[in-house]
Amino acid sequence: MKRIDTELINKILADAKSGKLQLPSPPEFAQELHDAIEDDRRDNAYIARIIQYDPGLATRIINVANSALYRGSKNSSNCKEAVMRIGRQNTRQLVLSFTLANAFTPNSEIVRKHMNKVWDVSREIAVLS
Repeated sequence: MKRIDTELINKILADAKSGKLQLPSPPEFAQELHDAIEDDRRDNAYIARIIQYDPGLATRIINVANSALYRGSKNSSNCKEAVMRIGRQNTRQLVLSFTLANAFTPNSEIVRKHMNKVWDVSREIAVLS
């Protein structure tokens, strides 16, 4: 195995052990949530249950609900309260932006370098096509 590959694997393992590893939500997750929000038959509890499948996303949604923009007299302590406070459409927009941001912004410098190399090669191929 190449040195850079071993270094990448070791970094991922270290981040996982320390709790710093943030895995992006799969694209189907955002689509499922979008469909549930657009379905008037689905209530906020159902939407919150979907969000809770991704603990990192659930934490971010609750943090937004407790931000200065949305905060009420008391903090939201769960996803259902957060979705109710933020609103369905704003929740949909936040989920979309969070999932897209995670997909394209790696926290690891090593992963970022690999992604940049892949993007550079992809752009070169696109130009040559």
